[in-house]
Formats: sequence, C-alpha cells, structure tokens
Amino acid sequence: LAAGIGLGLAGNLVLVVRANRRKETIFDFLPSESMNDALGEMRLAVDTVFRTPTLKSLFVGGALVAFGMNGLVGWAPTFMARTHGMSLAEGTLLLGKWGLLAGTAGTLAGGFLADWLGRYTGRSRMIVSTLGLLLGGPLGLWLLAVRDMSLFVPVFAAAFFFLTLYNGPVIAAVFDVVPARIGATVMGAYLLFIHVAGDAIALPLVGFLSDRFGIDRAIFILPAASIAGGVVLFFGVRESLADMPGPVVFVSNEVGLGIVPDTPLVLQATRLLLGGETERLGFTAPIEPGEYIYVCTFPGHWVRMYGVMLVVPSLEAWEAKPTVPTDPMTGKPFMERKTAGK
Repeated sequence: LAAGIGLGLAGNLVLVVRANRRKETIFDFLPSESMNDALGEMRLAVDTVFRTPTLKSLFVGGALVAFGMNGLVGWAPTFMARTHGMSLAEGTLLLGKWGLLAGTAGTLAGGFLADWLGRYTGRSRMIVSTLGLLLGGPLGLWLLAVRDMSLFVPVFAAAFFFLTLYNGPVIAAVFDVVPARIGATVMGAYLLFIHVAGDAIALPLVGFLSDRFGIDRAIFILPAASIAGGVVLFFGVRESLADMPGPVVFVSNEVGLGIVPDTPLVLQATRLLLGGETERLGFTAPIEPGEYIYVCTFPGHWVRMYGVMLVVPSLEAWEAKPTVPTDPMTGKPFMERKTAGK
C-alpha cells in the first residue's frame, strides 16, 4: 500500500513538473470558470508553486529538512540505545529534555533574528533559514560521531538550536511570496509535501540501511539531508526578493500620500485617491504590442483590484477578431470579476 501511494505521488509529480516545463497550466481538467470555488483555489495554488522559484526552493529544501530532522527524532532513541548503551527510556528522556530547551530557544531566536535582519534586507527569512541549516547540519554530523557523553550533550544542544532556527522564518518566507487569498492552501500543500517526501521516506529508509550497515552508519544520512536542504534554500535566497511584491514606498504629493512599488516596471501611476474620488490618467500607450497590467498598489488591494490593458498593432483588426488577454493571477483567459462594495 505504501509503495503504491508513493509511486502514485511520484508519477503525478513527474506529470506536473513536465507540464510546468512546457509552460502549460497545471491540472487543466479542473473547472476554471470561477477562482472562488475550492477547486479553483487549489488550481491557483499549484500553479503559483510551480511558477515561483522561491516556493520551489522552499518545498524541496523543506522536504530535505523534514527528512533529516524528523528522521533524527524518530531514530535517535534507538541510536542512543545501540551506540551509547542507554535504555530507550533514558535516551528519550535525555534527548527530549535538551531538545525541548534547545529547540524552543532556536525557534524563538530564528524569528527574532529574521525580523531584526529584515530591517536591512528583504531576504532575511531565507538567509536565517539557510544559515541555521548550514551551521546545524555539520554539527549534527559531528554529534553522531561523538561517543563521550560529556561532549555529546552540548553538541546536541548546539546542533538542535541551529537546526530549529529555520522553523519560523521558513513559514514566513512562504507567505512573503504567496497571494493572501491562497496563503493557507499553499501552506497546507507545503506541509503535506515536506512530510510525504521527507520523513515518510526517511524512517523506513534508515531502518533498511540500518539492517545492512548498522544504525551508527545509516543515521549519518539524516544530517546530510539537512545540509542539502540548506544548500537548496541558499540558491533560493537570490530569488526571494524578486518573487515578493515590489517594495512599497510613500511618495508625497499635493493631496496626500501615493503608494507605489519602487520598480521601473511601473510605467504610470496616479496619486492616492480617497473614498468617492476619481482621477483620469492620460498617457501615450507603449509602442510594443502586448498585455500591460494595471493594479491598485495600496497594500493588500492588488489581490482583487487589477486588470489588463491590451496594446494591439491594429485596432480595426482586433475589433474584427477580438482576443482575450491572460489573467496574470491564474494564467487563464481573463474574465472580468466584479466585487460588490459600498
């Protein structure tokens, strides 16, 4: 049963990756008439993951970390019993006590450090996550080679501290690059993926290797996987800023504050309009034919308040045979959605 489920998941993942490489929309068999239904939200979440480099790094890196961390949690008591001569109860108590203290401290420190570093760079959460894994992974390898219990405990505490730095920042990094409307769906997919592709494989694999090479050798694959996860996240650091919404700056004008992303991709913008106000923006359309997105850049409004302006070579030809632009949020033909408001 487990093998069948694993092969089925692997086969579907291969199909999804192939579709993504061919620039096809994932899961075309799902209804797309409305993004407000559950299947539409799932469809949008899957497309978002495969079109966002940072999310790809987070999913793959997270699976490797889950493989390493949760595999260690599952096999550490057995390792302590067979390698250090402790009973399962003694090993579990020792690791549980120091793991709780070091893990709590690491999780809190990771969040604090990421928020502090965020004053200086938008990549802070990915940086802290990567740093913790690349420091904690080698300490984990050293830990498994230590036989002196007076050294084992401080090395274990240090390794667990650094390996848990990523807990808070990596979750925040997901929400940094995901539209708010599908944040919970993407997070659910992230948690499902890292456990199915991570610790669900690690536990039986280490058992298989242990039967053939011994637990003292087989268990080294686990911190090595955490290091590999840190390397994957490292390559995602440079993409993270590009995948976030443009940095918001406040621009003074004669009426109040305008809120526009600080990016050359913004060709035109109006002042900030208050309730009941209107403004007409006049400009010369770009010469290059194509689809140009317009959006409300007030924080949070862009999720629903956006549209597409078409620039065509010949207006007469387009009117004779009109084409529908692509919705930048879904990758599907654009359909006007009106939201009732006061």
